[in-house]
Amino acid sequence: MSVHPSTDSSGAPVSEEATRFNQYKLALEMITKLSDRRHLTNRFFIGLLSAFGALYSVLAKAPPSPTWTTWERILPILPVGLCVAWWLLITSYRGVTRAKWEVIYKLEERLPEKPFTEERDLLLKENPLAKKTGEFPITRIERWVPIIIGFVFVLMFILPLFAD
Repeated sequence: MSVHPSTDSSGAPVSEEATRFNQYKLALEMITKLSDRRHLTNRFFIGLLSAFGALYSVLAKAPPSPTWTTWERILPILPVGLCVAWWLLITSYRGVTRAKWEVIYKLEERLPEKPFTEERDLLLKENPLAKKTGEFPITRIERWVPIIIGFVFVLMFILPLFAD
């Protein structure tokens, strides 16, 4: 059953303000779910890369063998690829999140109160990095994590090459 935007599920008329507020609530719910997925993605990659680090550490303590020498050189390549994928996902989430917040700010222009717009303005005013760039530094910092971890795995790949 299709419900017209200006009526509720029983067919009774709904005011434009109520419709706008329902859209606002839906936008907030969607951005919350997006944020939850982003955190799950970060935890997934941190867990997976930690497992690679632990595996590499355990295998490095194993007695030397020709098979292990080959794995020692190859094993760090996969986590570097995972770090690239992680960085790309963070960048993608950043774009989607930015767009969703812009929609929320536009919806707030037509609401009596604007809590998220006011919060954004205060944060931009108070944060020196945000003042300079016009955006919050959280994602900029977050994007460095896979780069740094990837660099560690690159070193794990390169250093054995010079050990011979």
